[in-house]
Amino acid sequence: MHKSDMRKSIVQLPKSTLELNRKQPILLLGSCFSQHISHKCKEHGLQEVHNPLGTIFNPHTIGKFLTSCLDSCTLKDSIFQKEDMFLSWEASNSIYAFSEKELATILKEKQTFFSKKIEEAQVIIITFGSAWSYMHKKQQFIVANCHKIPSTDFEKVLLSIPEIVSQWSSVLNQLFQQYPNVKLMFTVSPVRHWKDGAIENARSKAILIEAVHQLVETHQKASYFPSYEIVVDELRDYGYFKMDGLHPNEIAVNHVWKIFLERYFSPEDQKVLSAFNTLRRQAEHKSVHPNSKADMLYRQQLAEKINTFRENYPEMNYSALHSEID
Repeated sequence: MHKSDMRKSIVQLPKSTLELNRKQPILLLGSCFSQHISHKCKEHGLQEVHNPLGTIFNPHTIGKFLTSCLDSCTLKDSIFQKEDMFLSWEASNSIYAFSEKELATILKEKQTFFSKKIEEAQVIIITFGSAWSYMHKKQQFIVANCHKIPSTDFEKVLLSIPEIVSQWSSVLNQLFQQYPNVKLMFTVSPVRHWKDGAIENARSKAILIEAVHQLVETHQKASYFPSYEIVVDELRDYGYFKMDGLHPNEIAVNHVWKIFLERYFSPEDQKVLSAFNTLRRQAEHKSVHPNSKADMLYRQQLAEKINTFRENYPEMNYSALHSEID
């Protein structure tokens, strides 16, 4: 059989009552794949908030942060000092300060901001990256990031399906009770955690997928978007990955995003989001002859287009458009 005759595997999307619209923000928490989706949201003018405490891979820490937002409890007990910096066991290494008080303030501000956005949100997208986690031996809790502390301070643990389902059932019950209009979408990151090993990565992803499906089956307002299956099965080729062979490249992310748009947004919203993306690409255009008459005319006409678009669709997120165009 010739390669061109081979049938492509198309992932059938699960049934879902979730419908999104461009006027409400989308919140995202979890692994680095959530950053890809967040970036696509911004490119298309959607209001979005993602990973206020940085990229977090394990379900336990993601759930703990969301619970802290619902309970309005502090994260200051997670702060520790490393050399001249203060870091948090509940956050990635991108969140730091040079005093404990400063970091406590940063954590509280990020937590408060995300909590307020939950009230406006239509959906929270949770992306689980790995069931492998690290338990701080002395503190006896799972950390979001080891912050390059010696590995002897941690025990590597594999979260179980019952552990994830138990914790997240409580999270979902509380979330839907406090915010009945909010829905939650689970995804599992297609990024392979190869440092854990091929077999260990497969075990991890299997646990995450089964745990998510058990949660979706018992919570009506929770749904599953198969980004993992789309990349791993539908895009079954190294041509859809970056040079490391582990992270989906732009082509793969665009493919997942196209499916996401067509699945959850109305045809009208899709047209508006597409038009915004066109304006964004035009705004990013670099002239061969900056400040020439032709370039100045192009910028003037584009600014007029953007202003007209802003008048017609004031609810959009215009941060992705270059400020010099406005």
